[in-house]
Amino acid sequence: MMSKLSGPLRLVIKGAFSAVAIGGLIAGINWQELPELIIGYRWEFAVAAFIGLMIQFPVSGLKWHAALRVCDVDLSFRRLTRFYCISHFVGQFLPTSIGGDAYRVYRVLPLVQPRSRAVTSIVLDRIVGLAALLVLGAVGAVFLIDNFRLPLGFLTALAFGSLGAVVGSAAMYFGWFRLIRTKVQHLKVVAAIREDLMQLLRAGWNWLPLLCMAFVFQLIAVAIVYLLFLGAGSSIGFAEVALIAAVTGLAGMIPLAINGIGVTEGTITLAAVALGADYDDAAVSAVLLRVAVLPLSCACGVLYWRESHGKGAATDTSSRKPAIPA
Repeated sequence: MMSKLSGPLRLVIKGAFSAVAIGGLIAGINWQELPELIIGYRWEFAVAAFIGLMIQFPVSGLKWHAALRVCDVDLSFRRLTRFYCISHFVGQFLPTSIGGDAYRVYRVLPLVQPRSRAVTSIVLDRIVGLAALLVLGAVGAVFLIDNFRLPLGFLTALAFGSLGAVVGSAAMYFGWFRLIRTKVQHLKVVAAIREDLMQLLRAGWNWLPLLCMAFVFQLIAVAIVYLLFLGAGSSIGFAEVALIAAVTGLAGMIPLAINGIGVTEGTITLAAVALGADYDDAAVSAVLLRVAVLPLSCACGVLYWRESHGKGAATDTSSRKPAIPA
């Protein structure tokens, strides 16, 4: 049904869903205790979390650079970081937390050969990043499995999901893929996908930097949420926050709201409560996470304005390096 609606109407519906979700989250806060919570909040932890958010931008540039190297493409770290910052701003107005990836593809597409590597690198970036987050969540769940129900449910869902992915991949390769290969192998897109997959198998040690940067990025993401909980005086531990981040990462992929607004905050709060955190502490920490992102989004918006008005084009052209052909 949603697919039959026009783009602007879908955006309005998702915006309304975000507003309702945020409204429901705020409505559950004990307003009589909120002033005391805000006054007693340890803002040095919020400042540290904000610094962590800033650090994530160059780390994301390094992670994307590593993903491109796996695809046998070399672009400058500085340029990729700039593209990522702008995609962060653009993604604030698109569904799910990965809406800005379309902008990244758009900017890198003319710079790489073959062009399919632009899409492959970003898909790879996302898949490896999500896998790292799920591994961290699984480690946290193992430590908590005897105390709460959520860890067992997460590990069970993760096990079935992993099994389904393995079985599906095997079926595609040994059965359906071979069955349809003779019918579609003449298509350029199929040939491009096959060549990209072969390159991933040839990448060798180039996978190591990508895996390392994915875990560094996700550890920083978990640490940011953990710092916000500490600032609120919550006794919740790092293992609990790792599991919360993993659950939130999965929920953020559901295209129900603009940039996951409302869904992300609601998932953080509900998962934290399920792991023993106080509702007010969890809700305030979740909302502060969104608030802390706003100034960074504005800074990325300024960068986007400079790019769109041609002020960054000269720099980009002069520093351009040719992509390594496959």
